[in-house]
Order: sequence, then structure tokens, then C-alpha cells
Amino acid sequence: MKLTGKTREDFENWILNECPFTFGKSLIKIHKQKYFFISYLGIDNIQLNALIIEFFDSVGIYIWTMPSLRVKTKWTFRVFKTLLEDYVNQHAYIYKSRKEATGKAIEKANEIYNEMLNKC
Repeated sequence: MKLTGKTREDFENWILNECPFTFGKSLIKIHKQKYFFISYLGIDNIQLNALIIEFFDSVGIYIWTMPSLRVKTKWTFRVFKTLLEDYVNQHAYIYKSRKEATGKAIEKANEIYNEMLNKC
């Protein structure tokens, strides 16, 4: 999963300046060297997904992955623009794993964030 456009830029700034985790400030040197620092963090995709979800929480986009109610052992997701309001109407796609559903949810949140900024 890959963040694009303004989402990526704002995520990088959030990591450096507002990230609730301690390693954010230590990345400034890497950032100033103009590397895309996420690939140098040494964290796995699960940790990166958690950071991205935290970023989206901070801007009012909430990701919810859950087991499918229709098919045992399958997963789905929902994305909300504000908690309990502005539910993003989307088809209930079914994925093979939570990891896959999370990746697709992050892609949808990335799209929503970029669209919100384009409307401003």
C-alpha cells in the first residue's frame, strides 16, 4: 500500500512533527537528506499500517476492519469521515485476510483525503 499526493506529504510531516511515537523526531536528519524515510524505519507493514491509521484518525478519517458477517474467515472494511457521521458508502468487498482489507481501507482513505483537499 502506498500513500499518494498530499496524503503522503501530510503523513510525512505528521510523522516528523506530531507523531505520538518517540521515533518521529529522530527522522528529521533522514528527512533533510530527502529520502522517503518510511522505507528506512526498519518497521514491518503491520507497524506502518498502524501509523497510517493513526494519521488518518488525527485528520478525522476512521478506518474499521472487521470479520465478514457473510462469509466465515473473510474480512471487510468501512471508512468514516467523522465518527458515526458521513459514512463513506461503499460496496462490502470481501477479502481473504485482515491485512488485505486493511490495505484496501488505507487506499480508500488515501483517496478520500486527497479528494477532500482538492475540494478546498
